[in-house]
Amino acid sequence: MPSCQRFFDEFAQCLMASECVRSYGKRPQECVESLLKAKLYDRWQKNPATVPPGGIAIPEPEPFAPVECAVSHQSYMECKIHLMNPRKRFRTPYGGAPPKHGEHVFNDDLGAEA
Repeated sequence: MPSCQRFFDEFAQCLMASECVRSYGKRPQECVESLLKAKLYDRWQKNPATVPPGGIAIPEPEPFAPVECAVSHQSYMECKIHLMNPRKRFRTPYGGAPPKHGEHVFNDDLGAEA
């Protein structure tokens, strides 16, 4: 079964090397929460029409949000979502096993009669 361990390790390594953990002394969980708040704030800044119910503005993110880990966090989350996708569970992440060496697959070979 496919695993997201590689993405998790990359994200954890990025978090542990970030200023959030090293300089501010925050726990990795607090850094992830601040990263998610920063992403939400950025999304709200790009589209102000998405104000939460009640008209409450989203507060600015903390200065220690590890934005340098945003890409590795996104990769990890997409991997986890991909694992739960029922259409992809029995295939590899790239749509199935590649053809064997010397084997060619064309649309004519897939059973479509002319």
